[in-house]
Amino acid sequence: MEKAKTAIVILLMLTVLVGLIFFALGYFKPQGSAILVESSPSATVYIDGKVVGKTPYQADVEPGELSLKLVPDGSETPFFNYETKISLSPGVKTIVRRTFGKNDSDSSGEVVSFEKIPESVASLSVISAPDAAQISIDGVVKGFTPIKISRITPGEHELTISAPGYVTKTFNISTIEKYKLTVVSKLAEDLAAVPSPSPVLGTETQIQMVTILPTGEGYLRVRRDPSTASLEVGRVTPGLKYELVNKDDKTGWYQIKYEGEKLGWVSGKYAQLDGDSTVKNQNDNSNPE
Repeated sequence: MEKAKTAIVILLMLTVLVGLIFFALGYFKPQGSAILVESSPSATVYIDGKVVGKTPYQADVEPGELSLKLVPDGSETPFFNYETKISLSPGVKTIVRRTFGKNDSDSSGEVVSFEKIPESVASLSVISAPDAAQISIDGVVKGFTPIKISRITPGEHELTISAPGYVTKTFNISTIEKYKLTVVSKLAEDLAAVPSPSPVLGTETQIQMVTILPTGEGYLRVRRDPSTASLEVGRVTPGLKYELVNKDDKTGWYQIKYEGEKLGWVSGKYAQLDGDSTVKNQNDNSNPE
């Protein structure tokens, strides 16, 4: 009888011990990470070179560094792909957002991630492209990027990032005690804010033309820069007209558009702006510039 009681006690102790071991293993096991990827338009998501789905994409992943690539879905407008490396912290979701443009300059987005810190505070770090962008939190200007705010109230905040010539971004962030929230933001160039090139020689929309004068050689050299010492990049034909792009007042040379969209400089000695009645001195035709 005593042996049976002893066996039961030992069995119960072993059961409790095994339970404690499994609890400890589960409790102390490193927490996983999560990632959320959003984009406009939708895109195929690659993680470490493998297709894992389409945006919006959300998954639990192992903590550590991973390679992320987004390829926008096919459309009539070609969009610029996005690639980056992300460091994932245990137990925290990292958010990646991307708005695609035709190229990198008019694309925008942000990567929002967390890093465990020893202090019992919440902190915020903001990095941007372009640099020196103005940062406002909840409508209050805090400074310019790159910026680190060592203490910020945990919870929801509205973050605004702005810079001259770029589209302002405003979005919500959540700060957490004992974590540094890092926002890496890419602003898109504001194409509407870029002034149109000033029309040449004070005209409004009129395209001015340059007539190539006789050279005695049947051609006139086109140079990369307004100088006879500059590299020859092409040749144009006397008697033909070419669109004027610019004029170098110091040398009198004209920058023209030739062979489609090519740009180059021709000597003012053998070229004349339409409407200019000045008589050119062309006695020396041995070297058509």
